[in-house]
Amino acid sequence: MAATLGDTRLTPAHKGPRGRRQVIRAVAVVVTLVLGAVGLAACDALSAPGNDSVGAKLAEWGRDHGLGDVVTWLEQLSYAVDQPAVGGAPAGGIPTASGAVNATGRVFDGGDIPLAPVAGGAPLPEEGRWQTVVTAHGRPAVQVAALRPDGQHTSFVVGVLRMDPSLVSGTLHPGTRDPGGTWKASFGLTPTEQKTVAVAFNGGFRLTDPSHNGYYSEGRTVTPLRDGAASLVLRTDGTADVGSWNREVRMGRSVASVRQNLQMLVDGGQVHPTCATVCTLGHVLADAGVVRGMELDINPEWVSGAYFHDNASGPPTGFRLFPAERATVQRYLTPSSRDWFSWRLR
Repeated sequence: MAATLGDTRLTPAHKGPRGRRQVIRAVAVVVTLVLGAVGLAACDALSAPGNDSVGAKLAEWGRDHGLGDVVTWLEQLSYAVDQPAVGGAPAGGIPTASGAVNATGRVFDGGDIPLAPVAGGAPLPEEGRWQTVVTAHGRPAVQVAALRPDGQHTSFVVGVLRMDPSLVSGTLHPGTRDPGGTWKASFGLTPTEQKTVAVAFNGGFRLTDPSHNGYYSEGRTVTPLRDGAASLVLRTDGTADVGSWNREVRMGRSVASVRQNLQMLVDGGQVHPTCATVCTLGHVLADAGVVRGMELDINPEWVSGAYFHDNASGPPTGFRLFPAERATVQRYLTPSSRDWFSWRLR
């Protein structure tokens, strides 16, 4: 049987030991070149600025170089072979919030009534209890609660965070790569911003995602705002609103920024029927009293909620919203490759 390599016909004479050695050397050279290219690509990905994890940097590089479907397939495969355990109880019980502080004065609307257990039945000790973690003028500015996410995955704990809008002010921060460009808002918390930061959390999916999420800030539209898309709107006074674009929220003089991501997850206090793989998140939000809610980036490498305490001698002390977060709270103290939100004390 004959085969063709370039313009050279492989005759029986080429199939002797010398011919095989030449073919093996050629294959070895190709493999070496491929591995070298992969190595250079990995170095390029890992040299990206910021505190993103190795996995996150490699995934972002892949998506930027036409490998989005491969990255998504690998993520789905990883989840399929390592699905969360069913049943059981949280190891050590419901955790006490790190950095919990005492506060006096007016409490949040609705008071400090604990969240009802989404898992059903009697709550575990401390489950759903609101704990103050940041204060302003002695009043609770930020509170968190921990509870089991549903009636199946009862060994896991999720964190819920709420803020008093009269005590905090929000900002949409750009990422160095997404959206990229030059902005007045910082890519990472500046030394001045670090003195008053109370909360930070991640933004939405990539702006190149097939869901076509819109991004508007500082009078500029990076990607078009899509009618009906779930939108987190920040006003010029630092307050926020969430709703379907051009239905519940829309453009106006007071709009400072708009970050869109998919469709509404909770609307009118009800979980949207097309919640797909994030129904659990929707039910947790509804249980917490959310009237209109949306999901942001739910990739485990990017899910990040943090709250901070001022430190007179250096950077603020940060705390994860829930212990299982992969992203470090330090990611917000240096330039981030992806967009994110911060909330400072007024």
